[in-house]
Amino acid sequence: MYIQDENELAQLLREAAEAHHSFESKLGHPDQDWPEWYAKHIVVKLQMREEERARRLA
Repeated sequence: MYIQDENELAQLLREAAEAHHSFESKLGHPDQDWPEWYAKHIVVKLQMREEERARRLA
């Protein structure tokens, strides 16, 4: 599980920002733990990508 370059990281951050905005809207107030939320979101995305890759190679 790794990030290939700064473009991929930027895209993951954009996706996390969009998803987090939706989460905060439902939460009804600013999320003080947003760094942890972003980190978990990105790690899950990377894990899903690796699982998909492993399925394709199997």
